[in-house]
Amino acid sequence: MIPEQYWHLAKRWLWLIGAFTVLGGIAGVMLLPSFVGSPAGFNSSATLAVSQQASLASVPTSGDVEVDDTVVASYTESLVTYAGSPQFIKSVQVALLAHGIDFDAAELEGILEVTANPTLFRVTVEATADSAEDATAVATAAVDELKTRAIKEETQLAATLISNLEKRAEDLASRLPSLADGKLTSVPIAQRTLARIEADVINGELEEIFSQLENLRLGQAFSLPLVTVQSPQTVEISARTLSTRDLALLGIFGGLLAGWGAANVAEGLATKPKKTIVTTPRVPPVVLSNSQALLSGGWADIREAHEVDVRFGRLAERAIQLERRIKALDGFRASTNGATDETTTPVLPRQYR
Repeated sequence: MIPEQYWHLAKRWLWLIGAFTVLGGIAGVMLLPSFVGSPAGFNSSATLAVSQQASLASVPTSGDVEVDDTVVASYTESLVTYAGSPQFIKSVQVALLAHGIDFDAAELEGILEVTANPTLFRVTVEATADSAEDATAVATAAVDELKTRAIKEETQLAATLISNLEKRAEDLASRLPSLADGKLTSVPIAQRTLARIEADVINGELEEIFSQLENLRLGQAFSLPLVTVQSPQTVEISARTLSTRDLALLGIFGGLLAGWGAANVAEGLATKPKKTIVTTPRVPPVVLSNSQALLSGGWADIREAHEVDVRFGRLAERAIQLERRIKALDGFRASTNGATDETTTPVLPRQYR
Protein backbone atom coordinates (compact mmCIF):
# COMPACT_ATOMS: atom_id res chain seq x y z
CA MET A 1 0.00 0.00 0.00
CA ILE A 2 1.04 3.56 -0.67
CA PRO A 3 0.60 6.23 2.04
CA GLU A 4 -2.58 7.54 0.42
CA GLN A 5 -4.13 4.10 0.62
CA TYR A 6 -3.15 3.80 4.28
CA TRP A 7 -4.71 7.19 5.00
CA HIS A 8 -7.87 6.26 3.14
CA LEU A 9 -8.05 2.97 5.02
CA ALA A 10 -7.57 4.68 8.39
CA LYS A 11 -10.26 7.28 7.69
CA ARG A 12 -12.77 4.78 6.37
CA TRP A 13 -12.36 2.20 9.11
CA LEU A 14 -11.45 4.48 12.01
CA TRP A 15 -14.42 3.30 14.04
CA LEU A 16 -13.37 -0.33 13.64
CA ILE A 17 -9.75 0.37 14.62
CA GLY A 18 -10.90 2.45 17.61
CA ALA A 19 -13.28 -0.27 18.77
CA PHE A 20 -10.54 -2.91 18.71
CA THR A 21 -8.16 -0.55 20.53
CA VAL A 22 -10.64 0.13 23.34
CA LEU A 23 -11.46 -3.56 23.65
CA GLY A 24 -7.74 -4.38 23.82
CA GLY A 25 -7.18 -1.91 26.66
CA ILE A 26 -10.16 -3.27 28.59
CA ALA A 27 -8.97 -6.83 28.05
CA GLY A 28 -5.49 -5.91 29.34
CA VAL A 29 -6.91 -4.46 32.55
CA MET A 30 -9.25 -7.43 33.02
CA LEU A 31 -6.29 -9.81 32.68
CA LEU A 32 -4.50 -8.03 35.56
CA PRO A 33 -5.49 -10.63 38.22
CA SER A 34 -3.72 -13.35 36.26
CA PHE A 35 -0.45 -11.43 36.56
CA VAL A 36 -0.79 -10.91 40.30
CA GLY A 37 0.52 -13.74 42.41
CA SER A 38 0.84 -14.35 46.10
CA PRO A 39 2.78 -11.78 48.18
CA ALA A 40 6.52 -11.99 47.68
CA GLY A 41 7.19 -10.66 51.19
CA PHE A 42 6.92 -7.58 53.37
CA ASN A 43 9.06 -4.46 53.50
CA SER A 44 9.41 -2.22 56.54
CA SER A 45 11.16 1.14 56.21
CA ALA A 46 12.04 3.96 58.59
CA THR A 47 13.74 7.33 58.14
CA LEU A 48 16.10 9.03 60.58
CA ALA A 49 17.31 12.63 60.49
CA VAL A 50 20.71 13.71 61.78
CA SER A 51 20.53 16.76 64.05
CA GLN A 52 23.18 19.44 64.41
CA GLN A 53 24.41 17.91 67.66
CA ALA A 54 25.45 14.83 65.75
CA SER A 55 28.23 16.86 64.15
CA LEU A 56 30.18 16.47 67.36
CA ALA A 57 31.07 12.94 66.32
CA SER A 58 33.35 14.29 63.60
CA VAL A 59 34.77 17.27 65.51
CA PRO A 60 38.25 16.93 67.00
CA THR A 61 38.27 16.96 70.76
CA SER A 62 40.70 19.86 70.90
CA GLY A 63 37.94 22.18 71.94
CA ASP A 64 36.95 23.78 68.64
CA VAL A 65 33.25 23.17 68.00
CA GLU A 66 32.63 24.10 64.38
CA VAL A 67 29.18 23.03 63.18
CA ASP A 68 28.64 23.07 59.42
CA ASP A 69 26.84 21.03 56.75
CA THR A 70 29.97 19.20 55.67
CA VAL A 71 30.50 17.77 59.13
CA VAL A 72 26.85 16.69 59.44
CA ALA A 73 26.94 15.03 56.01
CA SER A 74 30.12 13.19 56.94
CA TYR A 75 28.53 11.92 60.14
CA THR A 76 25.48 10.74 58.17
CA GLU A 77 27.71 8.57 56.00
CA SER A 78 29.56 7.27 59.04
CA LEU A 79 26.30 5.86 60.40
CA VAL A 80 25.84 3.80 57.24
CA THR A 81 29.40 2.53 57.59
CA TYR A 82 28.66 1.44 61.14
CA ALA A 83 25.47 -0.30 59.96
CA GLY A 84 27.59 -2.60 57.81
CA SER A 85 29.86 -3.66 60.65
CA PRO A 86 29.62 -7.02 62.48
CA GLN A 87 29.14 -5.13 65.75
CA PHE A 88 25.92 -3.57 64.47
CA ILE A 89 24.60 -6.93 63.18
CA LYS A 90 25.40 -8.54 66.52
CA SER A 91 23.55 -5.82 68.44
CA VAL A 92 20.48 -6.23 66.22
CA GLN A 93 20.59 -10.01 66.73
CA VAL A 94 20.56 -9.59 70.50
CA ALA A 95 17.63 -7.17 70.31
CA LEU A 96 15.65 -9.58 68.12
CA LEU A 97 16.33 -12.54 70.40
CA ALA A 98 14.69 -10.59 73.20
CA HIS A 99 11.48 -10.67 71.11
CA GLY A 100 11.82 -14.35 70.21
CA ILE A 101 13.10 -13.77 66.66
CA ASP A 102 16.26 -15.59 65.67
CA PHE A 103 18.22 -14.65 62.54
CA ASP A 104 21.83 -15.47 61.87
CA ALA A 105 24.30 -12.84 60.70
CA ALA A 106 24.08 -13.80 57.02
CA GLU A 107 20.29 -13.62 57.04
CA LEU A 108 20.30 -10.21 58.71
CA GLU A 109 22.76 -8.85 56.17
CA GLY A 110 20.39 -9.94 53.40
CA ILE A 111 17.31 -8.58 55.18
CA LEU A 112 18.67 -5.20 56.29
CA GLU A 113 19.63 -2.29 54.05
CA VAL A 114 20.78 1.05 55.43
CA THR A 115 21.32 3.95 53.02
CA ALA A 116 22.33 7.57 53.55
CA ASN A 117 21.34 10.83 51.92
CA PRO A 118 24.14 13.22 52.95
CA THR A 119 22.50 16.18 51.25
CA LEU A 120 19.36 15.95 53.39
CA PHE A 121 21.16 14.43 56.42
CA ARG A 122 18.81 11.43 56.27
CA VAL A 123 19.36 7.75 56.98
CA THR A 124 16.90 5.18 55.61
CA VAL A 125 16.54 1.75 57.17
CA GLU A 126 14.75 -1.00 55.22
CA ALA A 127 14.05 -4.60 56.19
CA THR A 128 12.48 -7.27 53.97
CA ALA A 129 11.15 -10.53 55.40
CA ASP A 130 8.57 -13.22 54.73
CA SER A 131 6.24 -11.94 57.45
CA ALA A 132 5.19 -8.43 58.40
CA GLU A 133 6.07 -9.03 62.05
CA ASP A 134 9.66 -10.04 61.25
CA ALA A 135 10.19 -7.12 58.88
CA THR A 136 8.85 -4.61 61.43
CA ALA A 137 10.89 -6.12 64.26
CA VAL A 138 14.15 -6.04 62.28
CA ALA A 139 13.63 -2.44 61.14
CA THR A 140 12.73 -1.31 64.67
CA ALA A 141 15.77 -3.05 66.17
CA ALA A 142 18.07 -1.47 63.57
CA VAL A 143 16.66 2.01 64.21
CA ASP A 144 17.00 1.63 67.97
CA GLU A 145 20.58 0.42 67.63
CA LEU A 146 21.55 3.38 65.42
CA LYS A 147 19.94 5.85 67.83
CA THR A 148 21.56 4.19 70.83
CA ARG A 149 24.94 4.25 69.12
CA ALA A 150 24.57 7.93 68.18
CA ILE A 151 23.46 8.95 71.68
CA LYS A 152 26.32 7.03 73.27
CA GLU A 153 28.91 8.58 70.98
CA GLU A 154 27.50 12.07 71.38
CA THR A 155 27.43 11.78 75.15
CA GLN A 156 31.06 10.72 75.29
CA LEU A 157 32.23 13.30 72.77
CA ALA A 158 30.22 16.08 74.35
CA ALA A 159 31.72 15.31 77.73
CA THR A 160 35.22 15.38 76.24
CA LEU A 161 34.54 18.66 74.44
CA ILE A 162 33.09 20.28 77.54
CA SER A 163 36.11 19.22 79.56
CA ASN A 164 38.52 20.58 76.96
CA LEU A 165 36.63 23.85 76.64
CA GLU A 166 36.54 24.33 80.40
CA LYS A 167 40.26 23.63 80.64
CA ARG A 168 41.00 26.13 77.91
CA ALA A 169 38.81 28.71 79.57
CA GLU A 170 40.72 28.23 82.81
CA ASP A 171 44.04 28.70 81.02
CA LEU A 172 42.88 31.89 79.37
CA ALA A 173 41.35 33.21 82.54
CA SER A 174 44.61 32.61 84.43
CA ARG A 175 46.39 34.95 82.05
CA LEU A 176 44.08 37.88 82.59
CA PRO A 177 45.40 38.95 86.03
CA SER A 178 48.90 39.45 84.65
CA LEU A 179 47.50 41.72 81.96
CA ALA A 180 45.57 43.97 84.29
CA ASP A 181 46.41 47.70 84.24
CA GLY A 182 47.51 47.68 87.88
CA LYS A 183 50.26 45.21 87.12
CA LEU A 184 51.59 47.23 84.17
CA THR A 185 52.19 50.65 85.74
CA SER A 186 55.96 50.34 85.52
CA VAL A 187 56.10 49.22 81.88
CA PRO A 188 56.20 51.50 78.88
CA ILE A 189 52.98 52.72 77.34
CA ALA A 190 53.48 50.59 74.21
CA GLN A 191 53.64 47.39 76.25
CA ARG A 192 50.59 48.39 78.25
CA THR A 193 48.73 48.95 74.99
CA LEU A 194 49.69 45.49 73.75
CA ALA A 195 48.64 43.99 77.07
CA ARG A 196 45.21 45.61 76.82
CA ILE A 197 44.80 44.26 73.27
CA GLU A 198 45.79 40.76 74.41
CA ALA A 199 43.38 40.97 77.31
CA ASP A 200 40.57 41.96 74.96
CA VAL A 201 41.35 38.99 72.70
CA ILE A 202 41.35 36.62 75.67
CA ASN A 203 38.04 38.00 76.89
CA GLY A 204 36.56 37.49 73.40
CA GLU A 205 37.77 33.89 73.32
CA LEU A 206 36.35 33.28 76.77
CA GLU A 207 32.98 34.59 75.69
CA GLU A 208 33.03 32.26 72.68
CA ILE A 209 34.03 29.29 74.83
CA PHE A 210 31.28 30.00 77.34
CA SER A 211 28.78 30.24 74.46
CA GLN A 212 29.93 26.88 73.08
CA LEU A 213 29.71 25.30 76.51
CA GLU A 214 26.17 26.56 76.90
CA ASN A 215 25.20 25.20 73.48
CA LEU A 216 26.71 21.82 74.28
CA ARG A 217 24.90 21.53 77.58
CA LEU A 218 21.60 22.61 76.01
CA GLY A 219 22.09 20.15 73.17
CA GLN A 220 22.70 17.32 75.59
CA ALA A 221 19.62 18.19 77.56
CA PHE A 222 17.08 18.94 74.82
CA SER A 223 18.38 17.50 71.54
CA LEU A 224 19.11 14.04 70.19
CA PRO A 225 21.72 13.27 67.54
CA LEU A 226 19.23 11.14 65.59
CA VAL A 227 15.57 12.00 65.24
CA THR A 228 12.97 9.58 63.88
CA VAL A 229 11.29 11.26 60.94
CA GLN A 230 9.26 8.21 59.94
CA SER A 231 8.62 5.25 62.19
CA PRO A 232 8.89 1.77 60.65
CA GLN A 233 6.05 1.28 58.18
CA THR A 234 5.45 -2.17 56.73
CA VAL A 235 3.93 -2.77 53.32
CA GLU A 236 3.29 -5.88 51.29
CA ILE A 237 5.54 -6.63 48.35
CA SER A 238 3.37 -7.93 45.53
CA ALA A 239 4.65 -10.52 43.08
CA ARG A 240 3.08 -8.63 40.21
CA THR A 241 5.30 -8.63 37.19
CA LEU A 242 3.45 -5.91 35.30
CA SER A 243 1.61 -2.85 36.55
CA THR A 244 -1.92 -1.91 35.59
CA ARG A 245 -0.65 0.81 33.29
CA ASP A 246 1.74 -1.55 31.51
CA LEU A 247 -0.98 -4.14 30.93
CA ALA A 248 -3.38 -1.49 29.67
CA LEU A 249 -0.76 -0.19 27.23
CA LEU A 250 -0.02 -3.70 26.00
CA GLY A 251 -3.74 -4.33 25.51
CA ILE A 252 -4.18 -1.05 23.61
CA PHE A 253 -1.22 -1.85 21.36
CA GLY A 254 -2.53 -5.35 20.66
CA GLY A 255 -6.02 -4.00 19.98
CA LEU A 256 -4.58 -1.42 17.58
CA LEU A 257 -2.80 -4.13 15.60
CA ALA A 258 -5.90 -6.32 15.58
CA GLY A 259 -8.04 -3.37 14.48
CA TRP A 260 -5.66 -2.55 11.64
CA GLY A 261 -5.76 -6.15 10.47
CA ALA A 262 -9.56 -6.22 10.67
CA ALA A 263 -9.72 -2.96 8.70
CA ASN A 264 -7.57 -4.46 5.93
CA VAL A 265 -9.80 -7.52 5.76
CA ALA A 266 -12.93 -5.37 5.69
CA GLU A 267 -11.46 -3.16 2.97
CA GLY A 268 -10.60 -6.19 0.88
CA LEU A 269 -14.12 -7.58 1.19
CA ALA A 270 -15.68 -4.21 0.41
CA THR A 271 -13.63 -3.59 -2.76
CA LYS A 272 -13.72 -7.17 -4.10
CA PRO A 273 -15.59 -7.33 -7.48
CA LYS A 274 -18.80 -9.26 -7.30
CA LYS A 275 -19.21 -12.27 -9.59
CA THR A 276 -22.16 -12.08 -11.99
CA ILE A 277 -24.05 -15.33 -12.07
CA VAL A 278 -25.90 -16.01 -15.32
CA THR A 279 -29.01 -18.00 -14.65
CA THR A 280 -30.92 -19.68 -17.43
CA PRO A 281 -34.66 -19.71 -17.13
CA ARG A 282 -35.83 -23.00 -15.84
CA VAL A 283 -38.24 -24.75 -18.11
CA PRO A 284 -41.01 -26.25 -16.10
CA PRO A 285 -41.69 -29.89 -16.79
CA VAL A 286 -44.41 -30.51 -19.38
CA VAL A 287 -47.26 -32.55 -18.06
CA LEU A 288 -48.86 -34.51 -20.90
CA SER A 289 -52.51 -35.17 -21.03
CA ASN A 290 -53.88 -38.69 -21.63
CA SER A 291 -54.28 -38.18 -25.35
CA GLN A 292 -50.80 -36.69 -25.64
CA ALA A 293 -49.39 -39.58 -23.65
CA LEU A 294 -51.09 -42.08 -25.95
CA LEU A 295 -49.83 -40.19 -28.96
CA SER A 296 -46.25 -40.14 -27.65
CA GLY A 297 -46.55 -43.86 -26.98
CA GLY A 298 -47.70 -44.39 -30.59
CA TRP A 299 -44.68 -42.54 -31.92
CA ALA A 300 -42.47 -44.85 -29.88
CA ASP A 301 -44.14 -47.88 -31.44
CA ILE A 302 -43.64 -46.42 -34.91
CA ARG A 303 -39.93 -45.88 -34.26
CA GLU A 304 -39.59 -49.41 -33.02
CA ALA A 305 -41.43 -50.81 -36.07
CA HIS A 306 -39.18 -48.79 -38.38
CA GLU A 307 -36.08 -50.25 -36.77
CA VAL A 308 -37.52 -53.76 -37.25
CA ASP A 309 -38.21 -53.06 -40.94
CA VAL A 310 -34.64 -51.86 -41.43
CA ARG A 311 -33.30 -55.03 -39.88
CA PHE A 312 -35.55 -57.21 -42.07
CA GLY A 313 -34.47 -55.29 -45.18
CA ARG A 314 -30.82 -55.96 -44.40
CA LEU A 315 -31.57 -59.66 -43.91
CA ALA A 316 -33.43 -59.77 -47.26
CA GLU A 317 -30.47 -58.22 -49.07
CA ARG A 318 -28.14 -60.83 -47.61
CA ALA A 319 -30.57 -63.59 -48.65
CA ILE A 320 -30.65 -62.27 -52.22
CA GLN A 321 -26.85 -62.20 -52.34
CA LEU A 322 -26.69 -65.79 -51.12
CA GLU A 323 -29.27 -66.85 -53.69
CA ARG A 324 -27.24 -65.28 -56.51
CA ARG A 325 -24.10 -67.04 -55.37
CA ILE A 326 -25.92 -70.35 -55.28
CA LYS A 327 -27.29 -69.87 -58.82
CA ALA A 328 -23.88 -68.93 -60.14
CA LEU A 329 -22.36 -71.98 -58.52
CA ASP A 330 -25.04 -74.27 -60.05
CA GLY A 331 -24.48 -72.81 -63.52
CA PHE A 332 -20.73 -73.34 -63.15
CA ARG A 333 -21.22 -76.97 -62.27
CA ALA A 334 -23.65 -77.58 -65.15
CA SER A 335 -21.32 -76.03 -67.67
CA THR A 336 -18.42 -78.15 -66.44
CA ASN A 337 -20.30 -81.43 -66.74
CA GLY A 338 -22.02 -80.83 -70.17
CA ALA A 339 -19.39 -79.09 -72.32
CA THR A 340 -17.12 -81.61 -74.16
CA ASP A 341 -15.96 -79.54 -77.09
CA GLU A 342 -14.53 -76.66 -75.09
CA THR A 343 -10.91 -76.69 -73.97
CA THR A 344 -11.07 -73.85 -71.49
CA THR A 345 -12.75 -73.72 -68.11
CA PRO A 346 -15.23 -70.93 -67.62
CA VAL A 347 -14.30 -68.51 -64.90
CA LEU A 348 -16.77 -67.31 -62.23
CA PRO A 349 -17.39 -63.66 -62.03
CA ARG A 350 -15.14 -61.87 -59.49
CA GLN A 351 -17.90 -61.01 -57.13
CA TYR A 352 -18.85 -64.73 -56.83
CA ARG A 353 -15.40 -66.20 -56.21
